[in-house]
Amino acid sequence: MKLSTIAVSMLGLLLASTSWPATVLVQITKAPNPMFDPMELSIQEGDSVVWLNKDTANHTSTSGAPWGTPDGSWNLTPIAKNGGMSPSQFFATAGDHPYYCDFHSNMVGMIHVLPAATSKIVTITGMAFSPADVVVDVGDTVIWRNEDSMDHTTTSGSPWGTPDAKWDSKNMWKPPVAGMTGASFAHTFAASGSYPYYCDYHSNMSAVVTVNGATSTAQILKAVKQVDGTDGKDNVVLSWGPGGSGPYQVLRGTAADLSDLAAFGPALGTTTSSDADAVPPPPSRYNYQVQ
Repeated sequence: MKLSTIAVSMLGLLLASTSWPATVLVQITKAPNPMFDPMELSIQEGDSVVWLNKDTANHTSTSGAPWGTPDGSWNLTPIAKNGGMSPSQFFATAGDHPYYCDFHSNMVGMIHVLPAATSKIVTITGMAFSPADVVVDVGDTVIWRNEDSMDHTTTSGSPWGTPDAKWDSKNMWKPPVAGMTGASFAHTFAASGSYPYYCDYHSNMSAVVTVNGATSTAQILKAVKQVDGTDGKDNVVLSWGPGGSGPYQVLRGTAADLSDLAAFGPALGTTTSSDADAVPPPPSRYNYQVQ
């Protein structure tokens, strides 16, 4: 049985993060195994992407699937060998964009364009994470961008303890071209809580991501699906009490039933404590278990 727990705080909606549009770099690495680095890139609406070819052969960046047909969104060709750079490709709206090299179909990549309302940027510059304390909601994504003069990592855990394996960017290369970002890394947070992290190369660099709970049943359902990685049909146990502590009322059903939270209990039956025998109004805190 798989057991994942999400604590969901019913807090007010936070203001969306604001950041200036960026030009984000993807490198094409050298033979014998050239690839797009990173193969999977997360950016925000309004950002642009440029490809830098460090290989000894020409390449392309062509939108679509390598074994299908180009989808026509962009076709940057050729990107000259030995340091050639593509024109910038602008991404105006959220969505997922697969792409490939039209000369080498085994070279594939993916660009995730995220809404600013559900993503925040942390910049690595001057040997520090900025901002050092960032607050997001359950289901949001944090994108780290290295704009410093040296390589770094973003590694979850304590710099004086051990990594806790929640995420690890590995090496984030410094910007090879002035005016552009270096390596980027993204992590989506599926459970509320406080998440300390640090640079594995420089233990004096540390910061925290604070994840607030969802504020709507749509966000709750999204978070449940992210943690469980399923289609939402697994069993869910929902419990609550005043302020998030007992006495508890327990409702049992499936993740799909959360789309109508008001009907979640009456339709499926309830188990209650002696002084919590009715479905209460929305509490300040829910606790979920996906089984």
